[in-house]
Amino acid sequence: MGKKNKEKSLKKVIIDSKKGISISYNKEDIKKKLPHLFNELKKSNQKIRINGIKDSNEINELFNPRVEDFIRRCSTQEEAYEILDFLLKRAEISEKEYNNLKKRVKNEGIENFGEKKTWGYYERKYGDKR
Repeated sequence: MGKKNKEKSLKKVIIDSKKGISISYNKEDIKKKLPHLFNELKKSNQKIRINGIKDSNEINELFNPRVEDFIRRCSTQEEAYEILDFLLKRAEISEKEYNNLKKRVKNEGIENFGEKKTWGYYERKYGDKR
């Protein structure tokens, strides 16, 4: 790797998340695409905390279903409890989230999570959008 290429690759903007995950971007790319943000970052030596990224609900629902999406497939509270137990066992939800959702199912019912997702739900809702 030539000296210029090596220097260019070292000029990065690093954004750290609360959990210690770093995302680095080429400074020149940030400068071109987001000049105002680049100037703000250059002026201050602060880290930016990113709590999440909003995706469209369609993408989330289709490819990254939430716990609520699984519960909406259930016919009984017992089925919802089984889903919650399974997700807790696989560490896909925290103990706190597990307890909150279990309490919500018990007190408010599975209907509170939204319309039941029956067979063919995604085909009817999204059709050829995928």
